[in-house]
Amino acid sequence: MAPNRNWVRCCGNGVAILAMILGLSSSTLANVRLAFDSTSLDFGDVAVFAAKDLTFEVQDTAAIPLEIASITTTGTDASEFSILSPAPPVVLNPGTIATQFIVRFSPQALGVRSAVLAIETTDGIVNIPLTGIGSGKQSSLAWAHANLDVGTISPGSERDSTIELYSTGTDSSLVAALELAAADTSFAAQIMNHAPPPFMLAPGDSVAVRIAFRGLPPTGLKSAQLSATGSTLNTPSCNLSGDVEYGSFEVVPSSIMTFGTMYYGQLRDSTIYVIDSGMLDLIFDDFSLSPSADDFTITNAPSLPYTLRAGDTLALTIQANPGKNTLHRASFQAVSFSAGSHLIQSQLTVNAIPPPLSSSTSHTLEYFCASGSAVRDSIRLQDTGKIDVIITGMRFSDTALGLQAVVPLPDTIRSNTGKEISFVFNPSTTRSDTLVLQLLGGMQVMLADTFTVQPSVLPAMPNVVVASESSNAENLAAGASISLTALSLDTVIVELHLADTNIASLDPASITVNPLLGSVVITRIEPVPGGDRVTLASPTPITADSGAALLEFSLDRFVSISDSTALSVSIQTPERAGCIAWATDTVMVNGSNVCGSSILRAELTGKPLILDAAIRQNPASGSQLSLRIMASAEGAVRFEISNTLGEVVREGSITILEGLNDCILPLAAVPGGAYSLRLEPVNGLPVTLRFIKLE
Repeated sequence: MAPNRNWVRCCGNGVAILAMILGLSSSTLANVRLAFDSTSLDFGDVAVFAAKDLTFEVQDTAAIPLEIASITTTGTDASEFSILSPAPPVVLNPGTIATQFIVRFSPQALGVRSAVLAIETTDGIVNIPLTGIGSGKQSSLAWAHANLDVGTISPGSERDSTIELYSTGTDSSLVAALELAAADTSFAAQIMNHAPPPFMLAPGDSVAVRIAFRGLPPTGLKSAQLSATGSTLNTPSCNLSGDVEYGSFEVVPSSIMTFGTMYYGQLRDSTIYVIDSGMLDLIFDDFSLSPSADDFTITNAPSLPYTLRAGDTLALTIQANPGKNTLHRASFQAVSFSAGSHLIQSQLTVNAIPPPLSSSTSHTLEYFCASGSAVRDSIRLQDTGKIDVIITGMRFSDTALGLQAVVPLPDTIRSNTGKEISFVFNPSTTRSDTLVLQLLGGMQVMLADTFTVQPSVLPAMPNVVVASESSNAENLAAGASISLTALSLDTVIVELHLADTNIASLDPASITVNPLLGSVVITRIEPVPGGDRVTLASPTPITADSGAALLEFSLDRFVSISDSTALSVSIQTPERAGCIAWATDTVMVNGSNVCGSSILRAELTGKPLILDAAIRQNPASGSQLSLRIMASAEGAVRFEISNTLGEVVREGSITILEGLNDCILPLAAVPGGAYSLRLEPVNGLPVTLRFIKLE
């Protein structure tokens, strides 16, 4: 419809007449000062689901601006009409410029559609009638069957069926929804292999709808009405019906299943049958034994819930495995709430006797706790009866213990014969000194034997050898008298100690790892009185044969009043504390030979030689270090004081005379700790002393 450009003014005393011309309510236009170019909008014929837009214009006839607060559609078919523009709020200014309104009509069904466009202004509300016709070819839907009976099922069961929905008109049909009218939720409907509604069906096409019928209580006949709704001339429906009734089943044997006479730990299988004796499928909620996991076990129980088809049979294997302290009877029960008799039980019994087995009453297992390796032992069993006995497993009462049978299990011991049952266990994980070995038949204990676990301490000692020597030095190597390979050690601590440091001194810089030890490294050298504590570590277990050197080091030998001192070597293995009894190895270290010494003769002919040097107070305190030096001649002696990192913290020189000298070295500002003092006479051999400075 073309818009009417004959402007109609709404204001003043002529409002009632103008309202009649416009077809508008005079009450709503009493104070509205607007001019419209159309009194109503007629969209004519528009195809269903298509759209058509119309416009009209509005002018402000007042002397001041007017505001349109809202624009809405009301009426029966208001949802099929919409305002595209303008978007309120809108302010109209006085003058001749008109504001254009655009309205859209999109019919959703056939036939005449109508609504009212309500324009709310600051002066009042203006209502503009809207009309249109939804047009198109005729469309209709139809079910393949007017009635659908899905049959009879048991409570808890479900049965599916399918029905076709056809488009039977001359135009495509809109399927907007499927609706079920029923007293309960026994029926459910779902479109198959198609997008969910809404969707279009072309003339002659169809869609399959799955009908699910669920066996909900109470029993009896169930019904529902399935309808398809959409933009069609009809609303087809199909009557659904079904029946829910209880089924029946039985258990064979029905009352008692006996396994006869069995010994403790024997295994024996039998079969119990669950039969669907009715015409309906049954849902089983439970197959169980009471008490559970005692003398009897269902070895092939199906997953629950389990469906047993009408007339079918389920065979369940019941395994008897009586124990000494068990009940020897149980109740098998099958539960189905789909059957009239929900619960059926059958009694299981067995007469249990002791197994004809005997063995020695006690054993002792001795092992080295340091080794960590498995220990092998055996137990002799005797079958004293007239029946064969089958051993299926073995375990220690300490469940953390690594036990493994050497012979394959299960193993049969024949009547009136004996057999050795061998096993190995890992003693490194045991937490007790008395263990009970249990011989099993299935899950039951047939025989228990007691073992006393006795750990033995591994005796070991270091060994130290002289690799080479000269008149003023000695190269040594320290190792272990046992193989470390089987001990799984990651850390070894070696402590070197000299009884008299005036005769010889250990050079920390000379301490090295035997290069044949691979990944072993020195992680720490810690000074101790008279020597050093050396920590060896490896990312993998240390591999070292018996007698192999761990450390190599050097001693500086001095000319002293005494002729020799003791060098002791000790080893610690914290990972195996209490498992290895480490002794200490001691060797004697001689000082430089005074009589006939070529070094001494050379020094006496012109080179000053320190014959003896000692720290008078060790540990030292205060700001001075007191020394006593015996020299062969007068001369200058340079000194260096170094910390454990080799850093020189104090240095200088002193002058000594032939004979006995008392000297003072400054220690001011030297912090507390372990230090090395190196005395180096001009043209003479150096001497190294160790001392500790107190804070």
